[in-house]
Amino acid sequence: MIQFLNRYALIAALFVLFACKKEEDSINQTTTPQQIPPSGKYTYLLEESSSELDVWTMPCTQKALSSDLAPEETHAGIKICAAKHEYEPFQLILGQSNQSVTISIDDFSTLGADAKVEIHKVGFESGYAELLIPIDNGGTIQLSSSQCSPVWFTVYVPHTAVAGEHTAMVTIKSSSHTIEIPVVLKVFDFELPEEIHFYSQFNLTLGSEQNHTQLYQHRLTPKSPAWPSGFRYEITWPSPYNSFFDEPDENPAYSLKHLAAKYLKGEEWLGSGYPTGMAFQFVDNKTPRPISFAGVNRGASHYGTDEYNVAWKKYLAALEQYLVNHHYSDKVYYYVMNEPQNSDDYDLAAFLSKLTKEAAPKLKLAISEEPKPEIAENKKYGGCTYDIWIASMQHFKQDYANSRMAKGEQVWLYSLPQDPEPFFNPTKVSNQGIHQRIIPWVSWACRTRGWAYFDGNSFYRNGRPDIRMELLREGFEDYEYLYLANNNQYPLVNQSCPIDESVKSVASNLTSWIKDADALMDLKWKLGEYIESNGTSEIPKIEIDVKRPRGEYYINFQDTKGHPLADPLFVDGHTYLKIGWEEYNTSNYYGWSGSALGNDSRTKTGYYDVDGFSEIEKSYLYDDYGHINTFTFDIENGTYMVTVGVGRPNKTNADATNVTVEGVSFYNEVKNISSSESETKQLTITDGNLTLTMGTILNNSGQYTFLSYLKIVPVN
Repeated sequence: MIQFLNRYALIAALFVLFACKKEEDSINQTTTPQQIPPSGKYTYLLEESSSELDVWTMPCTQKALSSDLAPEETHAGIKICAAKHEYEPFQLILGQSNQSVTISIDDFSTLGADAKVEIHKVGFESGYAELLIPIDNGGTIQLSSSQCSPVWFTVYVPHTAVAGEHTAMVTIKSSSHTIEIPVVLKVFDFELPEEIHFYSQFNLTLGSEQNHTQLYQHRLTPKSPAWPSGFRYEITWPSPYNSFFDEPDENPAYSLKHLAAKYLKGEEWLGSGYPTGMAFQFVDNKTPRPISFAGVNRGASHYGTDEYNVAWKKYLAALEQYLVNHHYSDKVYYYVMNEPQNSDDYDLAAFLSKLTKEAAPKLKLAISEEPKPEIAENKKYGGCTYDIWIASMQHFKQDYANSRMAKGEQVWLYSLPQDPEPFFNPTKVSNQGIHQRIIPWVSWACRTRGWAYFDGNSFYRNGRPDIRMELLREGFEDYEYLYLANNNQYPLVNQSCPIDESVKSVASNLTSWIKDADALMDLKWKLGEYIESNGTSEIPKIEIDVKRPRGEYYINFQDTKGHPLADPLFVDGHTYLKIGWEEYNTSNYYGWSGSALGNDSRTKTGYYDVDGFSEIEKSYLYDDYGHINTFTFDIENGTYMVTVGVGRPNKTNADATNVTVEGVSFYNEVKNISSSESETKQLTITDGNLTLTMGTILNNSGQYTFLSYLKIVPVN
């Protein structure tokens, strides 16, 4: 209680000093650069707070919790940055109080007439900031005496804005006091492109042009932009089944001819329109094509009769010709199958690809599946092409994906509500905001080109985007920064580009990415300055606070309270750290993340005492469900020889062993490992930690990976 009172006495004193300074300045005081918080500081208590009310800020990527209290570090004012044609949010968090306050902001008038500022009161869901409830400028908010009250501001910077600093004042007023908080916006001297370069398949219900506009402004793309019409054969291939029909005489609000031009080209709408769009898709997960088409029955087999396939190919050829004639062929794809499950499905996927490409070689094909040789190099139907592979992260194999992307095929990632740590999962309200924003960064690192989710409606509340959707936009805008920094080009597979240094300091693969919202905010600021300099300044990256210096490290995975009992554990001239299923923490700067940490029935250890094997080969740990878990070991950046030991002495593991380190595969579904063995590879660490991922879900069945030891040796 004494500490609590002392803190408030300090805040009150700071407020008095600030108030005295204000009396010396003009009524329209602007914040000088000296008052702006130093670089890297984005989470702090505002010095403008009063003795009656704490007000603090943090990056919007850090979602407030209802139980949050003000941080101790203090600074004056708020700083944000944005390019032209960018939406930039910032948040204020008001402390626990029973007051009623009004919130207002002068609208960054120096940005120009097209600038916009929106204010939202934030509602909590499961204790996490999530709901955005619009309030008028000068509107009233009733604070809570039991939880904090975040307020979310979004500034749109128009194309015509002048580069440089622009200042607005946020005013928080109660019946007894007034708090004025200067907000300084740095506008970079470049603008984000109208075109959307990071693709998405965001499946949701669109009921109006307003919904489309809102989605486009978030740089997201619906599955079918030409809804409620579309390129579907039910509409575009009516009797007598001999020409493509685009509803030219229908009301423009329902006509494919008008809707496609509007939303895929941006005609009489926005920008260049959506970057992608689905023509039509499979009937359901088990039925790729309809039982009857153009008056012809398909038959019992999904392969179709000759007559059926002739009719089907005629339609595909006409669809392709229409897309080419109207300049849609680079955007529109046919979604052939969803998650083929077995070898029969893989054969069918290859057959449908071959049949389609014979009839319509320029028609893009998509499939919900990670790139895999069973389809792409199908033995029954030969090599086939899917232009877009929409891959589950838990089954994604970087090496094989690279081989397909090198052929010009794209890979998109898709999320599922059950995706566990260490993967990003933007669908969960109870995950921090980095899970939304990190998607394009991870995708750049993996050279994947887009992201899909089947239930975009869950990112809305009462017809309004929630915080998760706002943070998706933040990530998609980040991708545009990377695209601009890379000379308006996508990164190439199997090739490095200079801006990879920035990316790899944020994310190196699907399971290794930062959680620090302040660091990411600071990098965005420096990335903007780098683009402003036309690439002449130093490439920015997150600087790692090294907690473990470069050196040799040896790790034995075991029950830390069981065998081997030697302490210290000394094997072959090296001392080994004993590490079990400890969760990652900043005391040890190592540990695990995964879906079942702390569940002893899932995360297990073993020791198999066999003559002729060392102690590190006898001990191991494993996930009893075979699910994916990630081990992180903080270490200074550099090049290392890394050795991974797996298996058990003289015992065969029939399951698929899977281990990757820093995104590089050491064991890729290797079955029938007959004893203890190891693999060594040279790796370069760029993000301040070595990340090892083990386990998989192969054909929805748990596969054991027995992990024994890890050796990390610097390369001179």
